[in-house]
Amino acid sequence: MPKPAPLMFQLVQLLLICLISLSACTPAKDPNTITFSTWGSPEEMAIINPLIEEFRRANPEIQLKLMHVPDKYFQKMHALLAANLAPDVMFLNNINFPVYASNDAFLDLGPRLSQSQLLKADDFYPQTLEGFRWQGQIQGIPRDASNLVVFYNKALFKQANVPLPQADWTLDEMVATAKQLTRDADGDGHPEQFGISFQDYFLFWFPYVWSAGGDLFNADRSRFTLSEPAALAGLQFAADLRHKHHVAPTKAEAGSTTMSQLFMQGKLAMILNGRWAVPLYRQNLTFDWDIAP
Repeated sequence: MPKPAPLMFQLVQLLLICLISLSACTPAKDPNTITFSTWGSPEEMAIINPLIEEFRRANPEIQLKLMHVPDKYFQKMHALLAANLAPDVMFLNNINFPVYASNDAFLDLGPRLSQSQLLKADDFYPQTLEGFRWQGQIQGIPRDASNLVVFYNKALFKQANVPLPQADWTLDEMVATAKQLTRDADGDGHPEQFGISFQDYFLFWFPYVWSAGGDLFNADRSRFTLSEPAALAGLQFAADLRHKHHVAPTKAEAGSTTMSQLFMQGKLAMILNGRWAVPLYRQNLTFDWDIAP
């Protein structure tokens, strides 16, 4: 994430001018044509599309083709790469980056970044650049970075007469708050309203591991540490939200409904989520909401 962020347009322009290209990609017949791929919900595309149009107006000599893949993005990218049809420029997260980088997919952007008149390496938090460094080369420019926060339904807090979360609240206070916001009106043991979300994907339980002092590896990444006591304590804390405190829905209770859908339906008082959820929530939530650490 740039600090404070340069104009998003400048970042997109740098990405496109530098051609974060897949080295195995077959060159376009027209050297002035660029294919640019991204995922994104309708709400996210409402932000991205104006940036694309701004680039096109500023660079009329370049034909920019947008490849929007809203679902199963990385499966599509894998297939395109295997077929030698990968886009010239692609949005990518640091989770999947090693898969492509280890197959020599990307150009070294370090020299281009150092020569850019738009952005410099110092514009970014070092950790975000490190997330896209492979064998000493910077092979991706960060578009954004996001910590997870607790989004909460202020209306449900008010109905239950529960104080709103404070910036310095603790995990124990979070659990106590979730208990107060879990409602089982008919007493059948299956709440109609839950206090907080639970998702199996590692991104959502890792904050509990870190909060307990654990991690996936040690500092020099020479030893796997997720099975050590501190990390296990964090994992146990996350599991207890479902199975001990029962303030988070089990898979059976959630069914095919996602945590975001439960939150939007007013059946989930708090949800652990990232910045990417903001466009969706801003456009679709019908209740007052806020965030807490």
